[in-house]
This record gives sequence, structure tokens and C-alpha cells, in this order.
Amino acid sequence: MGNLNVRRHDPDQKDLDRARNLNFRKNLKTITDTPLQGKADSMAKLITKEDKLIRRAKAVAAYWGTEDHCKVINGVEHCINVWKPFARKLESLGYSYSEITHISEYEHEDLFEQMGIDDLLGF
Repeated sequence: MGNLNVRRHDPDQKDLDRARNLNFRKNLKTITDTPLQGKADSMAKLITKEDKLIRRAKAVAAYWGTEDHCKVINGVEHCINVWKPFARKLESLGYSYSEITHISEYEHEDLFEQMGIDDLLGF
């Protein structure tokens, strides 16, 4: 069991923004249709505060889900999963299967905020 109650830490706007931007390539200034595995791996690895990890993991699960994202590039299928690095990090910190499952099933109450379209609509 981890040190924190996973039910008490929901994503804030910054967490939602970071999760949503896992598909943004800064050097190319482009947005891809799939998230970037390297960004997710780095993000999960670099987060040291458990409450922040829980919030970010919930945001990633809500936005990208927990399943593989597959894309064919030059005739070869490539699959990535941006949830797995967060699940592994939570597990390494002692969070139980049921706690990690609870995090993975998080659904944000405001879909517009989650998707980042509240700004576009002027809310």
C-alpha cells in the first residue's frame, strides 16, 4: 500500500494539460495523433512527489486511457502505452493493484476541461 490515499488526489488543470500534450513534439512544433512514449516514460520517471504522480497518472488515464495506441509507419505496426510507465512507478512505490486500478479508472467530471476545449469555447 502506498503512502497516500489515491482517492483524495484528483488532477488539476496543469496535470490535464501535461497529459493532453503527450502528443506534442516540441522540436517539430507539431501534434501527432498518438501520444509519445518517450515523453510519458520521462514524465513518470521524473515525478518525485507521490501526490503529483497520482494526479498525473489519473489525468493520463482519463485522457489517453490505459490501452495500447497503435499506428502503422512504413508498413510496420508500432504500439505504445503511455499509462504503463505510471502504473509501474506507482507499483514500485508500493501502491496495490486495487489502488492502481482505481487511478486507471479515473474519469474527469468536466469533459470540456479535460479535453482542453473550455478555453476555445470561452468558458
